[in-house]
This record gives sequence, structure tokens and C-alpha cells, in this order.
Amino acid sequence: VEWKSKQYIANKLIERKEDSELVNKCLDNIFSDQWDLDNLVLEYNKLKNKLENKKIIERLLRKWFKYDDIKKIL
Repeated sequence: VEWKSKQYIANKLIERKEDSELVNKCLDNIFSDQWDLDNLVLEYNKLKNKLENKKIIERLLRKWFKYDDIKKIL
């Protein structure tokens, strides 16, 4: 199973012409901030032995993780 960030899911729903305010409200109710951090740690652990930190940051940003959260785990 590949986990996605809350922001990634929100962007995909908004691309499908869903109401952005409703999407964000629903996702906030479903997913906690800890959920995103847990997924970020999982993704980081997959990459840490393969790439240098700069490349890891770039990959995680492309997966819509927040830069501040990425810096916390590095």
C-alpha cells in the first residue's frame, strides 16, 4: 500500500472539480497532523539509505509533504 499525504489527496479531489472548502474540512476531520507525519517518516525511511538529504527533500516535496515537517524529521 502506498500512502499519500493529506495535501496530495486534497489536490487530487480539487482537480476533479470538488469544492475545495468541503474537501479540506472533510480531510481535516478524517486525518490528523500525526497521520501525515507518520506517512512522512515511512517515506523517509524508504529513501534514507538510497539518496542524499537534498534528493530526499525533493522527492518528499513532490509527494506533497510539507517542508517544515520534512525538516523536522531530518
